[in-house]
Amino acid sequence: MGYASGGAVSTILVSRFGLKGLYPLLLCPILGVAMILLLKIRMASEQDSDNTDTPALDDKRVPFWLIMAMAFPAAVSTTIVATLLPTRLNELGFELTFGGLAITIYGIGGALGAFLWGAVAHKKGELGCSVLAVFLVVPFLVAYLLLIDHRSALWLLSGAGFCSFAAYILTITLARNAAGPNLGQRMGFVVGGAWAFANLVFLALVPVAEHFGTNLVLGLSPIGYVVSGAFGLWVMHKMQKTCGRVC
Repeated sequence: MGYASGGAVSTILVSRFGLKGLYPLLLCPILGVAMILLLKIRMASEQDSDNTDTPALDDKRVPFWLIMAMAFPAAVSTTIVATLLPTRLNELGFELTFGGLAITIYGIGGALGAFLWGAVAHKKGELGCSVLAVFLVVPFLVAYLLLIDHRSALWLLSGAGFCSFAAYILTITLARNAAGPNLGQRMGFVVGGAWAFANLVFLALVPVAEHFGTNLVLGLSPIGYVVSGAFGLWVMHKMQKTCGRVC
């Protein structure tokens, strides 16, 4: 919700006070660190039994590199949408604050989706739900991009966020229980690594957006979700053959 509200809050501040209006937001990370210390939040750690995986146990856990490969394309697409969308809306004649509102709606949908998809995944399994969620992003996102010049299309964008953020959160859950590096390394790679890779790809796409237009790059964003979903189906098939079920 903090990420989601940032879009609306920042554009309102910039519209009224210019870029200097963003200075108060510097207090947010300071407040976050203070809350972590005061609430005595600690990082999770692996149990002793998890540090020495047996081959039999590893066969029943999804390999971490497969999870990372599944997360990368979707992360790239999410970065494209969240970063380019306000610019595209401004090009279409919408005010700056509307672009911020769009990102807020996108993020709020994602926050709600993370809870509801998480509840479903608890019963049905994280991998299958993650694949389904990432595929469901596509119709919402394509419909929104086709109707982007209509203000009411924001509700389609919330549907895209509802599924895309949830798919990523489920990927993190899969990484927590994956076979591979230790827990800290898995979390670092799936969170920091996925978004670092996505932003590097986005930087490479910036010249494309400048030369051919933001509309073209935004139009390519659904492809990443299709690739992630297709790869996820392959992972499900692989795990089905390995341990007789989707682990």
